[in-house]
Amino acid sequence: MTELGVRFEDSISMLVYSAVPEGKAVSSSASVEFASMAAIAAARGLNICPRDLALLCQKVENHIVGAPCGVMDQMTSACGEANKLLAMVCQPAEMVGLVEIPSHIRFWGIDSGIRHRIYI
Repeated sequence: MTELGVRFEDSISMLVYSAVPEGKAVSSSASVEFASMAAIAAARGLNICPRDLALLCQKVENHIVGAPCGVMDQMTSACGEANKLLAMVCQPAEMVGLVEIPSHIRFWGIDSGIRHRIYI
């Protein structure tokens, strides 16, 4: 509200369902933040580009949650596409482009059992 200079006169009730595992360093908080922010923006009729939504999510993470994270996870959640790598510059949060992943290449995530945590 502060960043965009808008005022909401009433509240929003939201149910968030996610199958993204928590604390596994797969952008779980960023993806939930982005989905929530995008849903609120749509419900309020706000037209905010994905990059700006990502930056707003980072501000929430930094200033409300108190986690000193960068913007990479939020930008990936906002601007990423299936079967493509996102090329970006994290400072100043600019997307360089998307790189198609050839169909013969596969990526596998392996759960090391080590929980990811940003210390605050």
